[in-house]
Amino acid sequence: SLEARLMNRIPFSRYIKRLPMFGYGCMGGAAGIARVTEYLEGHPKDAAIFFAGELSSALWQGSLQMELQTMISKLPDDPSLYSEIICSIVTAALFADGMGAVLMVGREHALAKPGQARVIDIGSILLPNTTHLMGMDIADTGFRNILRPEVSDHLKGGLREVIDRLLNKHNLSTDDISCWIVHPGGPKVIKTIQEEFGLTQEAVQLSWDTLEKVGNMSSSTVLYMLNEVLSQEQPSPGSYGLMVAMGPGFSQEILLLQW
Repeated sequence: SLEARLMNRIPFSRYIKRLPMFGYGCMGGAAGIARVTEYLEGHPKDAAIFFAGELSSALWQGSLQMELQTMISKLPDDPSLYSEIICSIVTAALFADGMGAVLMVGREHALAKPGQARVIDIGSILLPNTTHLMGMDIADTGFRNILRPEVSDHLKGGLREVIDRLLNKHNLSTDDISCWIVHPGGPKVIKTIQEEFGLTQEAVQLSWDTLEKVGNMSSSTVLYMLNEVLSQEQPSPGSYGLMVAMGPGFSQEILLLQW
């Protein structure tokens, strides 16, 4: 496993508890931070490191090239395959390799200090019977990514429900959110979220900049974006942020942050 290889390269304690995560896709970064947060709630004196690594370039190997060649050869007899060809190319082109890590500490740890970003609540939702929209097939010839154009159509309802539910618990609204870390699944995803919640261009600029500079690095993307936020002037103390990500299921994970 990857974490075992890391243990042999980095001088961590041999007694560290490890937990590999798999199958979350683009939602993995937010989901990983969420699971670490829940662990630290029960172990407030502990520290934990969450790693997210993605080798999306593997999508161009094996099955994708073979499937494209097959579909292109059949295109003269079946023009309907054109949309499938475009979908496959666009899906693969959106993604990039990436690696991110975040150190998190419990509230009683020596490194815990006022003014640091902290997760104060978590929201999760899975939309039934939508597994066909997004995911990863493992075929004999390699990996095959699935990202259907209809994702944006299903995104509105799920996100609206889980975000409203989460904010209502804390007597907040989207107007109270000063920092949006929205996973840039693609241009349509960003536009859909911006329109659904009436966000300004400034609110989603980080998503656009990330997509332009590094692409969709799947689970590690929100860690890259979090680093961008933390490396700039920090939001004012007490202000709120939302980390938004979506993945196979079709599902969404939302983190309510506060500085």
